[in-house]
Amino acid sequence: MKKSTAYLGKIEDSVDIDMSYYRSRDPNKPRLNEDMMEEIEQMMLFKYNGLPHLGKNRNVGFIGLREKLGVRMDKFVDVMQRFDEGGLFSSDWSDAVLGLRGKQPAIVKKGCALDGLCICSADEHCAPDEGYLCRPGLVYEKARVCRKVR
Repeated sequence: MKKSTAYLGKIEDSVDIDMSYYRSRDPNKPRLNEDMMEEIEQMMLFKYNGLPHLGKNRNVGFIGLREKLGVRMDKFVDVMQRFDEGGLFSSDWSDAVLGLRGKQPAIVKKGCALDGLCICSADEHCAPDEGYLCRPGLVYEKARVCRKVR
């Protein structure tokens, strides 16, 4: 992808990576290779400072987005608010992704890491009853992932 002057566009010439995986209709059901997918996602977003696709990502993809985009995000929000004063095209989710009104993209609750609502920091964010516990990444040790512990 070529770099763009669009407020939410690519900051520099980039490579886009699409990760496809099986996901149950039940958000509390662990995915196949849950830990590997989470570790790769966190490595791309946080170690290599990647940007999420703004329409196709899990909440964890937007953690720190305001800091990554800086002034460009501020300009986007300014234009958005001028042209949508009533908030017709806004929602709690978009407010959280954009860091508006004190909202944050991560939603921390039981099982939240299984569906990408949070990065696990406790076993309850995974599926401890099914043997999935919160552990550091195997390659990117700063990652926190839900891993099947036998």
